[in-house]
Amino acid sequence: MVMELAATTNGVTTPTIDVENVGVLFDVGSQVDTVNINIDYAIVKHFSEHLYSSPNKAIEELVSNGFDAFATRCYVYVPGEHVQNRVIVWDDGLSMDTLGLQAMWQIARSPKEALGGDRIASNGQQQRAVIGKFGIGKLASYAVGHRISHICKTADGEYLSVSVNYRQFTPEDAVTDVDDADVDGRETDRESRHVGSQDEAPSRTPIRQLNKAEAEGLIRELLPTGAALESMLSAPHWTFAVIDDLKVSKPLYPKRLMWVLGNGMPLRPDFHVFVEDEEVESKLATNASTTWKLNEPRLVATLRTAWDEAKRKDRVAGELNFDPPELLADGYESAEPTAGDPAIIFPTLGRVTALVRLFEDSLASRSEEGRSYGFFLMVRGRLVNPDDDKMLLNDPSFGTFYRSQFQIHANGMDGDLLADRESLKRDTAMTNELRVLQTALYRAARVEVESDDEVKQKSEKPESRLPVRSRELFRDPMATLFSRAQLKPTSIDLDEPVIDRKELGESESLAALEGTTGHLQVNRSHPFYKAVEVQAGGGKKAAAVMRAFDLFAVSERLTEGFLYGRGMSEEQVEDILEWRDKLFRSLAVTYDRNPNDAILELRASSVGGGTRFEDAITVVLNQMGFQAERDGASGQKDIVVVAPVGPSHRVFIVEAKGSAEPVVNVTAALGGAAAHREKVEDAVHAIIVAREFAGFKNKDEPAILEECKAVKGVSVVTVETLVTLYEALLKYSYPLTSIMDALFEIESPKAKLARVEALDQPLDGFNFRDVLDAIWSRQSGNAIKDLVSVRTLWQENTAWRDAHKYEEFVEKLVALSHFAGRLMVLDMAEKTVHIIHHPEKVSEHMERSMKPAFTSVVLPTV
Repeated sequence: MVMELAATTNGVTTPTIDVENVGVLFDVGSQVDTVNINIDYAIVKHFSEHLYSSPNKAIEELVSNGFDAFATRCYVYVPGEHVQNRVIVWDDGLSMDTLGLQAMWQIARSPKEALGGDRIASNGQQQRAVIGKFGIGKLASYAVGHRISHICKTADGEYLSVSVNYRQFTPEDAVTDVDDADVDGRETDRESRHVGSQDEAPSRTPIRQLNKAEAEGLIRELLPTGAALESMLSAPHWTFAVIDDLKVSKPLYPKRLMWVLGNGMPLRPDFHVFVEDEEVESKLATNASTTWKLNEPRLVATLRTAWDEAKRKDRVAGELNFDPPELLADGYESAEPTAGDPAIIFPTLGRVTALVRLFEDSLASRSEEGRSYGFFLMVRGRLVNPDDDKMLLNDPSFGTFYRSQFQIHANGMDGDLLADRESLKRDTAMTNELRVLQTALYRAARVEVESDDEVKQKSEKPESRLPVRSRELFRDPMATLFSRAQLKPTSIDLDEPVIDRKELGESESLAALEGTTGHLQVNRSHPFYKAVEVQAGGGKKAAAVMRAFDLFAVSERLTEGFLYGRGMSEEQVEDILEWRDKLFRSLAVTYDRNPNDAILELRASSVGGGTRFEDAITVVLNQMGFQAERDGASGQKDIVVVAPVGPSHRVFIVEAKGSAEPVVNVTAALGGAAAHREKVEDAVHAIIVAREFAGFKNKDEPAILEECKAVKGVSVVTVETLVTLYEALLKYSYPLTSIMDALFEIESPKAKLARVEALDQPLDGFNFRDVLDAIWSRQSGNAIKDLVSVRTLWQENTAWRDAHKYEEFVEKLVALSHFAGRLMVLDMAEKTVHIIHHPEKVSEHMERSMKPAFTSVVLPTV
């Protein structure tokens, strides 16, 4: 039966196909052997549709075969100027004899297995780390067409051909459906009507031998024109692969194909690829403003930190080698383009090089060629993640991400590649190490991009507005500050002062004087700065507002210099500045909204839940001093919260469960909260907030609390507890670390409320003066020139030991150190304490600190 069909795609009419005589072209020559193909059609369908659904990747498989065969040139032609109705891939690598052709069609077995685990091939002159691994790449051709044929010229001058028609694996009742589309243009599911039997006899496909004239005539008929024609025919050996009987539902775009090959193949001086006679080059953007390799100090420092973090969490093991030996000159690695780049050796991932490029503008676009931003993982010179820009990275800031390009060369990942060579095994030692590397590269890029943006936003320097010529307002106060600084700058130019914006820490003052450089620093981490920044918004006017704020902030340091210049004591000056800092922090909390309004909205919205409840929680957390941002997308975390408090920096998420009824275990979805937490970079905890949780009235540990303890890192908090904590913060300006400690503790709502209420009465039932006296006594006696052990302090006083458990005693000391300010130093890591002033002075300072919180002002009578 002969059936001819014509189809039109993108305005181009595909000529008719003679189904019965589709293999006539390849009948030239004489049969010398056969290839036995024992494969079920369901397998062909599965691999082509699920592993190699992209026609570009199928062509890439053929180009990879050329690379593995030590080709130096590979030409690709798709329907267009030079050919119609077929795809051609022609390389000058070492070709296949009869045994080679038979071995090629052993499904799921690769001839390259004989190379051993490292799969390093040699042609006697050079070595290459071959790409092929699984023995199924040839099935990728079915994603493009129904037949694949190979014409080979061996090094011995022998010409062979073999042609495999996938239609022979298809039942006869489906053969008529040539173009995979019915008369209405809709795809049919002819393959789904056939489930073959693996017990069927293998298909026999002839291997034919051709003479030179027959081989060249066949090539010229298949490829009438093209730059490859004469030069490749005269090459000592080559392989000509052709896919025809194309599937019109899968069009090919040369530009996209060039992007795939340009960024996905090991292009190097000894291997060149051409598409439609145009040489393929990397299409990644290269006009970067900043370029780093792995010896960049910022990358090294960030990677060391990320690695240590991962080791503490038992995610990785071993050490990194930042100074590996040079590659051997005669090894296959020496031919790779990155052979001379700085490398780091990971415990299981092995030798890794990387290139980071940062750009002024976003690289995100809808170009048909492909992306230039994000991560590009190269394994044995081949890109394995063309469509997965983040790989193992979670929730980046896309403002930075779209302006960054990360190229990682890690041949060791070859062991963790899945069959499609685009997917990785998860949660293995190598992927965990790769995740750490990704995190470090992204973190360093983010810091650099944000720093550059900060510089650009300073179109006008606020320094120019300072009264630098005034001795009273600027020069004398600055001179006083420099005279008191512990570190003295080598030179001071008061005519050209510098104001920097720095992340000095949430607990530090609004501005600082950097002793070594003499720069005035504005603390971007301060809650007041952040509150003003949020209100300012974006744009030129916002930039002008923040420049004015810079002047306001540094005036704090000028005021300090003025007060000291007037002869005030250090204690008086510190009291004034500490009071002002508390005022700024209070203003930061109330700047956006009235706190009472926020509390009312939180309680009201907790009944209906939804977006309103999430927004209310976000407002309260922001007014507490956190950086909270609502997500709320389906299947995602509700709120991401950041506490940018320097070394204690932490990230956590909040899940809002609004309901008029007590929230039960299923509704709370603790497992989902834990999963959302794991998706957020650096997140350490998840909090579920609701009006009330079910089960706690009858027992202390209902199912919901038991599950909290099981999943770990998830706690439940009632709205009333959050309100009480908010009010305590308004009174006493607790540090965010104390707030998080209270929220993160896994306990019943009743116990958590009691814990928070204790913050509202921080020193109730605690004779703090006796504690200060005891510390001072030990500093003057047994602990002279040393620190005082907190546990020893508690143990040696029977009254304290009877009144408080050790953990409760520590909590009281935390509150005590908060109100004592800089006069008391409590090291929670080492559990030591000391005071730097007489107990009487510390007590006076504390009374002044606490009195405004609960003492009313009485006006004098007239």
